[in-house]
Parts: sequence; C-alpha cells; structure tokens
Amino acid sequence: YQSYVVLIQGEEGLRDHIAADLNDKGIATRQGTHAVALLGYYRKQYNLRPEMFPNAWMADRKSLSLPLYASMTDAEQDYVLEALAQSQYSNLG
Repeated sequence: YQSYVVLIQGEEGLRDHIAADLNDKGIATRQGTHAVALLGYYRKQYNLRPEMFPNAWMADRKSLSLPLYASMTDAEQDYVLEALAQSQYSNLG
C-alpha cells in the first residue's frame, strides 16, 4: 500500500482543480507521476523537451495520486471515492 494513481481525462489543469476540491474535504493528494526525463538535471544535461516524451508529459500533467494505506478503512476509502465523484470538476458523479 502506498497510493492509487489515476489519470484525469480532460484539459490540462483539471487535475489541480480536482485536487483542490479533495483537499477542501480533508483528502490529501499528490501528483501521480513525474516525467523524470524532463526534470532538472536530465532536461538541462540532454536538452530534453516535452514534445520528445508526449506520454510522459501527459502523465506528468494529468495524474493524481489518491491516498491508500494498509490501515485505511472501507469507510475512508468510500469517502475518498465519493468525494472524487462529487467534485464539481469530475465527470464521475
């Protein structure tokens, strides 16, 4: 158990709106994955650009890590899922 990563469909920036909605409900989220090749050292050292890694860039911009841990109760899991579905930016509701 560590996290559950989801890919947010829709325009770039939607993930951040959903994360803010969840945060307002006491649910901490994080960026789901990073485009490692486009972080500091690699980007500068090898002159890498986002268009060279379109799928990694998309995952970097649209993934969201939801909480998941061994002691998480079914009720807590349900709360996270319900909050995600009820987000004003989500199309799950």
